[in-house]
Amino acid sequence: MNVSIRLTYLLPFFLVLFQTIHGNVSDNERKILLDLYKFTSGDKWIKPWPLSEPVSTWHGVGLEKGKVVSISLFDNNLTGKIPASLGKLKYLKELNLAFNSLQGNIPENIVLLKNLEILRLGRNKLTGSIPNNIGCLEKLSILELFDNSLSGSIPNSIGELDHLKWMFLSNNFLSGHLPEALSNLLDLERLELSNNRFEGKIPSSFGQLLNLETLTLAENKLTVQYTDYILKLPNLKLLQLQGNKIDLRQNGISNIDNKNFSLFQFEGKLIYPNREKVEIHDKIIKTGLAESHFEDFND
Repeated sequence: MNVSIRLTYLLPFFLVLFQTIHGNVSDNERKILLDLYKFTSGDKWIKPWPLSEPVSTWHGVGLEKGKVVSISLFDNNLTGKIPASLGKLKYLKELNLAFNSLQGNIPENIVLLKNLEILRLGRNKLTGSIPNNIGCLEKLSILELFDNSLSGSIPNSIGELDHLKWMFLSNNFLSGHLPEALSNLLDLERLELSNNRFEGKIPSSFGQLLNLETLTLAENKLTVQYTDYILKLPNLKLLQLQGNKIDLRQNGISNIDNKNFSLFQFEGKLIYPNREKVEIHDKIIKTGLAESHFEDFND
């Protein structure tokens, strides 16, 4: 048997051996994971990766059919910056780097992750703006960027996220007007924008968000007179408007008693039309923020 024939027979064996050593991922995907490890001081993580072991043994890395589909490194002492190469993990469905100390911008090419469903970057030290083309993440259902130092406005492309259910942007330095494009998010259940610098009106088109259960707009610079189009939302249970310049005295407030609200908060006043509907935790009242899910889990 000549050499070429032998190599033909042996090639599948070496390929399987290579994939086994690397945890059934391609060399390219492994390199991208190593970029993340290097850029975020992996040797100082609470649960560092055993780089000499297969990728399938690495903490927080989920694989399906030899492809990296999830990275969940919640509260793992990541520092440094998010590498731009993460945008090349084209099979990635979940990226959870929340509750760490990451700095710098959110890489623009993160919008290349066409299969991404969950993006959790909350409680870091990220700066810069929300990627302008974030609407390209067409499968996204959860967007968490709260508790960072992000600035700029909410991109209009946000309205292209047809499957978005949760959007948490509270506690940043975001500014500008609330875009009308938000009203395109018909699946939206939780919209949390408190403690930013938004100004102007609350779009009347928010009345189209019939699935909305939580709306927190507290501590912004919203100034226009409030109307009852939000109070009429059929599923809204938690609404926070304190810390703005919104006049509820002339309209809207009289309808609150007939709602399913568990908590309505405005200018320091807490109103519980149906307290028994949903349990309200002390931290909501103390912080003026809705109760976000901070633990590390898959929804």
